[in-house]
Amino acid sequence: MAKLKITQKQYDAIILNEQKSRLNILTENTKEVVLSVASLAGVKLSGQNDFIAKEALKDEKTIDLIKSTLESEDKVKELADSMTEKGMKDPNSFLSKNADSIVKKFNDISGGKKLDFISVTNLKNLGGK
Repeated sequence: MAKLKITQKQYDAIILNEQKSRLNILTENTKEVVLSVASLAGVKLSGQNDFIAKEALKDEKTIDLIKSTLESEDKVKELADSMTEKGMKDPNSFLSKNADSIVKKFNDISGGKKLDFISVTNLKNLGGK
């Protein structure tokens, strides 16, 4: 493969474009996780949001993202922050109250990827703050 010489300005533009692409992917995945967890918690979604949540819960990649989110205390806090940004009032309390239901519903649909008490604890800890 031939080597190319680029200027610092071109290099910065390439890096900036790559970062924007990754951010868009992350944002889309975040939306799917937020809507899916909201659906699992019993939020009545409608229209496009309901469709996105249902499709996301069928997708193995999204199931993995939800599992890793709920198993991490920091990611659970980020999830609650994302829900606040989307207009939900007091998601900490809501997620805390519905922790058992979220985990049970997730375990019912996830196949072999089960959540355990750590996820319940992470969600319930939101209510105490």
